[in-house]
Amino acid sequence: MQKKLLIIADPIDKVKPESDSSLALAQAAIEESWQVLWCESNNVHLFGESVFVSNLNQISSVST
Repeated sequence: MQKKLLIIADPIDKVKPESDSSLALAQAAIEESWQVLWCESNNVHLFGESVFVSNLNQISSVST
């Protein structure tokens, strides 16, 4: 079973690689064959005891 990583952060096109470790974390996970998903905090929803995430983006490579 493939491991998955969900990164909840600013929009990926607004992330500054020199000051945000999210891209480095995503790249390290990709190199280890993890499935990397990205979303913004406003796309995470709590309903009772369940968490739902909308507008997921799968990341397959990171360019810095």
